[in-house]
Amino acid sequence: MYYGRIIDIIEVDYYNRFSVVLFKCEWVDVTRGKGVQTDKYGLNLVNFSHQIHKGDKVEDDPFVFANQVDQVFYINDHINEGWSVVMKMKPRDVFDMGDEWNDVECDHYHVSTVAELFNNAYNKKSWTRRDQEGITVDAATIYTCPNSDEENE
Repeated sequence: MYYGRIIDIIEVDYYNRFSVVLFKCEWVDVTRGKGVQTDKYGLNLVNFSHQIHKGDKVEDDPFVFANQVDQVFYINDHINEGWSVVMKMKPRDVFDMGDEWNDVECDHYHVSTVAELFNNAYNKKSWTRRDQEGITVDAATIYTCPNSDEENE
């Protein structure tokens, strides 16, 4: 399980046919055990001063789709300075359907089927915010790796 916090929300619009919303996140280091611990009460604690996928390497990917995450809240722990308690809340309009429904798996949708899903299931209604101006990014901009050999010449 990964823990992160959203630092940016990006909408990728495909020629007004459909769009995909991505969350850019800061991710706590759960791989080396530095950023996550469990307290004596069994609560998960995270420390955002220990992060992974910060964009230092080309393979670092701080982005996730909205359907790949669960909403949690972080509450500052006053006993363990720098740590936050992870609190997962049940979203509104979600009901406990009993144990027989716990085994039902929900498939994540592939990006190529998103447009079809929106057009068929929601009668072409937009699920993206239109009250905020978007940012246009020039796709021709080339990202140079900080550790590339070209910088050393």
